[in-house]
Amino acid sequence: MINKKSINTLLMISLILFLGFLINPGIKESNASDDPGALFVEYTESVDTSAEMEHIRIRSRYVKINYDLFAEAEILLNIFEDVSFISIKDRIENISGSKYTLFGQIIEDEYGYMIMVVNGDKITGNIVVHGIMYQVRPVSDGVHIISEIQQSGFPDEIHPAAAKFPVLADTSAAPEADDGSFIDVMVVYTGNVASASADIDSEIQLAVDETNVSYANSGIIQRIRLVYSAQVTYTESGSLNNDLNNLTGTFDGKMDEVHSWRNTYCADLVSLWVETGDACGIAWLMQTVSTGFQSLGFSVVKRSCATGYYSFGHEMGHNMGAHHDWYVTSARGAYNYSHGYINTGKKWRTVMAYNTECSDGGFNCTRIQYWSNPLVLYNGDATGVAEGAAQPSENAKTLNNTASTVANFRESCATSNTPSPTFTYLTYTPTNTRTFTGTFTVTPTKTATKTITVTTTPTNTATFTRTNTPTNTTTSVFTATILPTNTATFTRTDTPTPTVTQSSLITPTNT
Repeated sequence: MINKKSINTLLMISLILFLGFLINPGIKESNASDDPGALFVEYTESVDTSAEMEHIRIRSRYVKINYDLFAEAEILLNIFEDVSFISIKDRIENISGSKYTLFGQIIEDEYGYMIMVVNGDKITGNIVVHGIMYQVRPVSDGVHIISEIQQSGFPDEIHPAAAKFPVLADTSAAPEADDGSFIDVMVVYTGNVASASADIDSEIQLAVDETNVSYANSGIIQRIRLVYSAQVTYTESGSLNNDLNNLTGTFDGKMDEVHSWRNTYCADLVSLWVETGDACGIAWLMQTVSTGFQSLGFSVVKRSCATGYYSFGHEMGHNMGAHHDWYVTSARGAYNYSHGYINTGKKWRTVMAYNTECSDGGFNCTRIQYWSNPLVLYNGDATGVAEGAAQPSENAKTLNNTASTVANFRESCATSNTPSPTFTYLTYTPTNTRTFTGTFTVTPTKTATKTITVTTTPTNTATFTRTNTPTNTTTSVFTATILPTNTATFTRTDTPTPTVTQSSLITPTNT
């Protein structure tokens, strides 16, 4: 007879065998020397780069790209000699022709990410690990520069400008042509920007991709869609406030073609990128939710701040009704809860929050790729304060509630003017030893039929009734009725051998 202790012993042996199958002693932990190659190859010759970025670079180096590794499931990111991470490819978005965006997660950091816009031999991307930003930008002839970025080097954006131009009549009562799933965006840029960037179109695409990832991180339903981008004839003023006024005005001889393009490509919002300026960005703030605000659906962003610091999404956030954190302003956005959020204890802040409260305390807070939302956690902490509490911070809710209004600033014509990206989601199979979580079941290899030998006195009868149903253990219970008074004995002639079968997908925990 097999007792409970024996069963537990068998289960323990099975568990050990199961774990031994996962942790094969022939598989080594991944490191740089075990991998066939790394993404970046050292380039030692001197290359000219934009001086505008120097104030935010902690360190940098020139590299060439091992393009073959983009076909691998895992990519070794050898950023600097003392900084290497492994990225797992998550998905690919095909943009047009040979241009696509590669999205990846970082094994060493649950909240780390990689976004690379691949445009032929030019790579424009950002890598964030443990709150530190690394940028990859093309320079020339296949040479790229990798930079570690210090967020404290970025100036804050300017508080939203007071409306100088008339707001049009509200058309909210009219049937909405767009359901709010997409906000159509047009980006225009100056000649200074075009000269400073080796691939401005990919930088713009990266800003769009980063913004959409921030929406996905934060529970924001809509996505932005780039419908058009072009260089505009305009001399930067050095004042973002002046640039915003010049962008917004119509028939004033300053960027008037932008308004024509906006109508042609049905852009709900327009973003102007400049190379110089006194801040990272500025925009008009929608405080009354109305389609009449479309006349103020404009923002200006400094190129160096547009990606990585998320100023591109930040400024459009103002157009959608989102405001800064409570420490710097108590003025409402579209709603009382339309504020950014700061966690001074953990030293991070959401997309719409300033660094002021932190710098006043003598430290820096990293801007993370999240919008304030009390229902979304970052490293175990809520990223906002719920409506109804003191100083509520719910910009994710703000954007969700204003999406259909903003999407109807223009009736979309993107289907006829903009190629739709196609998505390829990738299945990852780990090739190195990791820590796994999962469930398994122990199932007997025998069926419910048992072989039993019955010994009784010749003239008497024994009947047997099973009183339980097997539950994947090796113990069965029988009731024997003996007629009339003879003794029956039972001998089991087989012993079920439990085996282990996998019953769920084994998922890496990135440790």
